[in-house]
Amino acid sequence: AQALGMQMSGPNPPELQLRAYLEEKHLLLVLDNFEQIVAAAPLVDDLLRRCPWLHVLVTSRQPLRVRGERQVTVQPLALPASALAGGVATAKDMLRYPAVELFADRAEAVLPDFAVDDGNAAAVAELCRRLDGLPLAIELVAARLRHFTAQELLARFGAAYAGNGEVSATFTVLRSDLRNIPDRHRSLWETIAWSYDLLAPEEQRIFRRLAVLVGGWTVEAAQALGGCESAAEVESVLWSLLDKQLIYRAADTTGAVRFAMLETLRDFGLEALRRTGELLATQRAMATTYAAMAEHASRHIHGPDSAQHHAFLSHEADNLNAAIVWIDANRDADLALRLGAALLPFANQQPRSVERITTSALRLAAGFPDSAMLADTCLAAGYSAAILGKREEARRYMRKSIVMDETIGHKAHPEYIGVAYGMLAWDAFDRGDYDEARSYFDRDLTQACASGSQWRLAMTLMHTGILEGRLGNFPVAEQRLDQSMRLHRHLGDAWAIAKILADRATLHVERGQFEQAKLLLEECEVLLRGVNLPDRLAHFRQLCGLLALRRSDCEMAARQLEAALRAHRAVGHQKYMDEDLLLVAELALAVQLPLPALCLLAAHGAYTSSSGLTDYPRLKQQVDSMIGAARTCTNATAADAAWLRGLTLSQDAAVDYALQAVIVPLRIDTLPIVLPEMEQAPVR
Repeated sequence: AQALGMQMSGPNPPELQLRAYLEEKHLLLVLDNFEQIVAAAPLVDDLLRRCPWLHVLVTSRQPLRVRGERQVTVQPLALPASALAGGVATAKDMLRYPAVELFADRAEAVLPDFAVDDGNAAAVAELCRRLDGLPLAIELVAARLRHFTAQELLARFGAAYAGNGEVSATFTVLRSDLRNIPDRHRSLWETIAWSYDLLAPEEQRIFRRLAVLVGGWTVEAAQALGGCESAAEVESVLWSLLDKQLIYRAADTTGAVRFAMLETLRDFGLEALRRTGELLATQRAMATTYAAMAEHASRHIHGPDSAQHHAFLSHEADNLNAAIVWIDANRDADLALRLGAALLPFANQQPRSVERITTSALRLAAGFPDSAMLADTCLAAGYSAAILGKREEARRYMRKSIVMDETIGHKAHPEYIGVAYGMLAWDAFDRGDYDEARSYFDRDLTQACASGSQWRLAMTLMHTGILEGRLGNFPVAEQRLDQSMRLHRHLGDAWAIAKILADRATLHVERGQFEQAKLLLEECEVLLRGVNLPDRLAHFRQLCGLLALRRSDCEMAARQLEAALRAHRAVGHQKYMDEDLLLVAELALAVQLPLPALCLLAAHGAYTSSSGLTDYPRLKQQVDSMIGAARTCTNATAADAAWLRGLTLSQDAAVDYALQAVIVPLRIDTLPIVLPEMEQAPVR
């Protein structure tokens, strides 16, 4: 009424006088920060029903829940995906984003000669990211450019919270000395506190505790961390916080309900925990909660819900890393081993995260007596090291875990110990010692039968089938893979079923049985659809590329191999990347690019030599044949130069070269290459 210039008088209640005043007016009524008086929502509803020409625009952190309400969420300003990663951040690129544009505008208001340039663009973009693209926060930090450069401001913020026990300096930086703004906008702390103070005590408690989670969370995690007796109890709080815009719904490929919190709100919650003396206890509870969640996922990962549990680490990697950072800082070796011992099944999807967590756990547990948990952690560390191409380290961990298991009377996880034998078998195979490889698998098979573990038996059969296939013993390979498939279908392990389908398809491709291979890959595609198994999807793409290549569909081969290369590089799988590069070399020959083929074949030779590997006979024959074919298509000087270049390439550089020299040209519709022997549509 005051804003409308009304004079209240007479015996009628103020709401009746307000309604009479507005009843015949054509008016847009703007109500700002309505969450502070949300109990007055029925009055707004009454006005709307009785004043036909009245429209109301409300800003509020929570809905009014009245008839006719239309909710529009005001999102933060758009941000660069990552300001400090993935190349150089240029001013031109960064200024395309509204958050950076607002920063530049507000900075120029206080410092007229300021400009976002290539020298400060990365720092400005990272500041905007740390502030979640929130306009008020960006305005507050831009005003500080009178005293600091963008790089200095970013340094004053400190590192983003990652479980290290420290609280960001966000709220000491984000203050304003302007006289003509409300008190609640003088600092980011006051702005958030204005909404936080409206929460019920239980909502405040849960909100504070959720602040230690850095990668989003599930209802189950919130229930455990909040100490709630039931999911329903914590869900009511989560939905209330969601309504009040203090948390938001996050994506989850498994379809589970997942929430997350803006970093600025997390910083507020962490500072609130520190002020109430709850920070240390909450961080300990978080680390314990995620160790228990990892153990649960590990126990159930080989069953019918395997895809859901495989997705656990990809969704929770940030939280698990935060947990190990806190565990490391607080020297809690027992909790570190609990976490590390549970992570072996996740190494295929996230080898870098598993390696980081398990090596930290082993460092903390140095000097501990042999135990099943220590052996399992060694296994997880060794498996992730093997995937990342750290062969000596992997070999050491695997042998140590086997010796430890024998010392403690075979009390380590029987399925995990099978992985140790399998990895040592493949290590021997890759060094050309096929008898030693078979010996390791024979020992594994004997122990698998004795342990009664159907999963371990199925995995051993699968790996021996792959080995025999590579050595050209196709009937034995098919028999072993089929036996393994029957066991894995009974167990319902999606990861293993997808792998066997792909490996069985490989045998068909090698024997020229393309239609049979296609049928198996189609089944594999259906299985992988909608699940988060990046290593399996990458391998599937590789085999689709192989099939397309052997059927002379070079365009399709290029698309599939590009996807495989990028995915294997993202996972960090060194051996699969080498296989991808060999297929790209074969593709280069198929489209008459002999020099790139030679370069990639040389890179393969350099990789195998530096890693102490030996091509198995059938592969060596294929590689030698490709080298000979490539050299006959070009002059010796050019061939030697291409070969020398390939010898100098790191694996990562070889991937970049393969993409640019072979894959990218095949995207061009007018590529003038038509091979007479092609059975499918020619490359355009």
